[in-house]
Amino acid sequence: MIERIIKTFARILRPGGIAYFQVPTYRVGYDFRLADYLNGKLKPGMEMHVYPQSRIFRIFTEADAVPVSVVEDGCTGILRERSNTFIFQKSDA
Repeated sequence: MIERIIKTFARILRPGGIAYFQVPTYRVGYDFRLADYLNGKLKPGMEMHVYPQSRIFRIFTEADAVPVSVVEDGCTGILRERSNTFIFQKSDA
């Protein structure tokens, strides 16, 4: 889901436009297995998944956008997790 949203941001960004968003990007011991998810083998409660920074950079590079700012923010409040706020700008050309 995170990837779909980020790809949409990158796709609809107009020339010169700015994308500003926050994403959890790393958690110690994080592991996601689609089969476990579909079989309901995950812990109950709110889901919060992480999405690797490298994939975010690749998506925006492919959309001809460059990073303006990347700040580690700790917004999730989860110990041993990294969260980042990103600003990308699409080329005017």
